[in-house]
Amino acid sequence: MSILSTINDDNIGGLHLLRFAPRYYFSSLDPKALLFKPGYDWIQIEIIPESSGISHDTAVDGTDNYYNQTVTASLPKERPDIDIELAKHFGLPCLVRVHDQNGYERIAGYAAGELFISHSSSSGEKVTDENGYKINFKGRQLSKAAFIG
Repeated sequence: MSILSTINDDNIGGLHLLRFAPRYYFSSLDPKALLFKPGYDWIQIEIIPESSGISHDTAVDGTDNYYNQTVTASLPKERPDIDIELAKHFGLPCLVRVHDQNGYERIAGYAAGELFISHSSSSGEKVTDENGYKINFKGRQLSKAAFIG
């Protein structure tokens, strides 16, 4: 008998760190050895860990197996600088690098198929409501996010 999972340590949900970069920033898309073109680097997002995550589900289309990959993030407080940055990248295919709360690092968006960035924002209606952004990276890929660290 084989055992698929034996959990011997913490199992904490959410993301600790999220970075992204449009695909055109890279000269190599190998997830273990990504190479940026000169002058480009990751864009780090100040996320709310309890409201950010990475997920996928599998799908079959004819003879191909796919992963519908989603990375979601919440950013605190609507601000002009964030509006400008998000507008520059809206709709672009991106690579996303996440560090989860369990210490694992993954890269999504490198494989055949792409992740596209979209977002929404809200000021909330009451003082106790959350003011900020919801950012989504979504796409269909032939490989799920690769563990790299």
